[in-house]
Amino acid sequence: MVRSRSSWLSAALLALAVLLGLAGPAPAATPPPPTGATGASAAETVAAMQPGWNLGNTLDATGPDETSWGNPG
Repeated sequence: MVRSRSSWLSAALLALAVLLGLAGPAPAATPPPPTGATGASAAETVAAMQPGWNLGNTLDATGPDETSWGNPG
């Protein structure tokens, strides 16, 4: 009697596992769009940008060597 009860329980658990496996994964919730520190989306941030001036290489030496600015080199 104990063996038949455990066999029945094993079969029921196996059937439950198969049914849950066939159901597939639960659909993932759609995450909200990311926002920056200002609370604006990337598109809103780009739309708010103004023309600027990149000073990156403005003060580089333009002559034949590093002494163009008077660097004792």
